[in-house]
Amino acid sequence: GEVDPRRPWSRCTITAIDEVVEVIPSKRKPRRVTARGADGRQLGYLLKAFEDLRVDERVMQLFRLVNAALPPQDRAHAVVTYAVVALLPTLGVLGWIPGSQTVIKCIEEHRKAQKIALDLELQRCNEQWPYAQAHQLTRPQRHELFEWTLHECKSIH
Repeated sequence: GEVDPRRPWSRCTITAIDEVVEVIPSKRKPRRVTARGADGRQLGYLLKAFEDLRVDERVMQLFRLVNAALPPQDRAHAVVTYAVVALLPTLGVLGWIPGSQTVIKCIEEHRKAQKIALDLELQRCNEQWPYAQAHQLTRPQRHELFEWTLHECKSIH
């Protein structure tokens, strides 16, 4: 259930889960489900499998730390965080934030507005080292290529 932070003694239990599940069109194809609470509210959740959800939890911890460091007058710009609940080492449930966007979607919109190629870094990497051979690079060579690409693409930072 979900706890109201103003009334921690109150709990909302899940009474039903919608039969319709939305598959998110991304690499891992997570599923979005809607649960109905005993209080009548609909709560969205994202089901993720085959991933280590500790990474998601660490990112949320980082965002909460950044939010806590914001001065009071800037709290309106805080990053909205969500709950991460691991059910198994590679399976879990994340809270769904209505109207939210993925980071990649934000980057795509920015780059389209600025007329910057979506794969600019990949293009620059291919200029320096052909993609077909990139898997043969040693770790120091990959680091050097990464640094070179950052330098070449510094205008988009």
